[in-house]
This record gives sequence, C-alpha cells and structure tokens, in this order.
Amino acid sequence: TTHARDLATHARGETARIRDATAARRDAAARERDEMARERDRLADARDAEIERWERSRGLGERPATGQEIVSRAAYDRSRAAEDRVRAAEHRSAAAREREQAAREREQAARDREAAERELAGAGLDELTDTLTRRAGLSALQREIDRVERTKESLVVAFIDVDGLKRVNDEQGHPAGDRLLCEVTRHIREGLRPYDLIIRLGGDEFLCSFTGAGLDIVRRRFDHVRTLLDEGSSFSVGFAEHRADCSVEELIEHADAAMLATRRQG
Repeated sequence: TTHARDLATHARGETARIRDATAARRDAAARERDEMARERDRLADARDAEIERWERSRGLGERPATGQEIVSRAAYDRSRAAEDRVRAAEHRSAAAREREQAAREREQAARDREAAERELAGAGLDELTDTLTRRAGLSALQREIDRVERTKESLVVAFIDVDGLKRVNDEQGHPAGDRLLCEVTRHIREGLRPYDLIIRLGGDEFLCSFTGAGLDIVRRRFDHVRTLLDEGSSFSVGFAEHRADCSVEELIEHADAAMLATRRQG
C-alpha cells in the first residue's frame, strides 16, 4: 500500500511536468498561429494593393482596342479582381480563425498550468496521513536547517515509529493499520505548532522538526500527545538537536538511534 501511494505521488509529479510541457507547447503553437494570422493579413493587403495598381494601369500605353476586346478585357479584369478579393477575404477569415484558435490555446495552456500546480502541490503530501512526503519534507527540513544556521536558533527533530503497525496489519488488516497511522499523526499535529514539519519517511516512520524550541519543550509536547492517543495506540520517539555542520542525514540518524535506545529501555 505504501509503495502504491509512492507510485501515485510520483505519477502526479510526472503528470504535472507533462502538463507544464503541454502548456509550453500550446503557447508556442499560439505564437505560431498569431504569426500565421499576421502573414495572412499581410498577404491579403498585398493582394488588395495589387488589384488597385493593376486596375489603375489598365489601358496605359496600349494600342487602341476594338470594342469587343475592351469588353472581353474588362470582363476578365473584373473576374480576376473578384477572385483576388475573394481570396483576400478568405485569408482574412482564416486569420481570424487562427487568432480564435490561438486564444483557445492560451486559455488551455493557462488551465494546464493551474492543473500542474495543483498536481505538484498534491505530490508533496502523503495521501493517507496528509503529512509531507519524504522528498518534499526533507527538502523543507534542509531549508529550516539553512535558516537556523543563519539565525543561530535551535532546531530539534523527533524520529517517531508507530508501535505495532505490522501486528495490526497482520491481525486486523491494512485498513486498520491505516486508521492507526491516521490517528497517531492527527494527534501529533494537534500537539504541534502550525509551522512545525511532520514528514512521513515511509511505512510507520515519521519525522518532526521544531525550530526555536529546546529538547525539554519538545519532550513535553510528545508526552502530551501520548495522553491524546486512544487505548492500545502508542509510538516510540527519539530526539536529536541540530549542531553546526550536521547534515540532514546525520540529524535523522541521531534521532533514529535515540528512538531505538528509548525503545530498548521500554
């Protein structure tokens, strides 16, 4: 189930990138259509000008013609002028259609970009628990680390492992396991500040980060979260405080080791 959700998240991200590419192609097509419309207008104007020049030049410097020749030539001239005017009108009509299509392409491109933004936003959240996905969450955590290194604030991370998820999945089924994960993350969210990060690393493992709070404060918060859980639900947690030149991976490893040590101590 977790693997399927990760695949779905990845698919949403790919869909968003495809939508962006489609929007770019639509914009390019719209620009081409606009240029084609302008060229059609220029061609139509040139035809009109040619007709006018041709009509003005008829009969200049020519030998006297018979009445029949004049009638025939006039009929031919009128026919050619009419054909050219029809063709010019067709070009202008086609230009108008191209502009309408260009406008529709741009509208669709805008809709594609909006959909892409929604897809990318969804790709950053875990579908089940509504927490940050591993990729999006660790990127956000790195930004927090970069910030506190500039501001010299404290930063604590908590590595959380939901107890007994495998047993619940095996004995009661995966829907029950999903409900357990949702319950634990819901209460964790209630005990945290709105801007604290909650990241699902995978399966039953989560990571939270706290900026501007010391270890004692963070521990008390999780003690409070435990009191909110339903009977039979529990989690193990370990804490690590960020130090200078400590990478995201090292910080997670320290918190994970603290969680395992806490679990061994019961």
